[in-house]
Amino acid sequence: IGLEIKSSIPAEKHFSRSSLKALAVIAIIGGVIRGGEGLIALGDFTIQKDDYIVVCCLPTSIKRVEKLFL
Repeated sequence: IGLEIKSSIPAEKHFSRSSLKALAVIAIIGGVIRGGEGLIALGDFTIQKDDYIVVCCLPTSIKRVEKLFL
């Protein structure tokens, strides 16, 4: 069970390494679609404007994940 972010990341959203590390505590980024290419988010991966992201998390974490992305 999880949450899939189907919309692209808006330009005004900025993700630092610290915010992605905080996300790792409550969820897993399953993959990213950038320019039609599927990518796996590892290590120092940076989320960019218009990326499509698949996030897996427990139902209890969905609201916290939504606040980061939406």
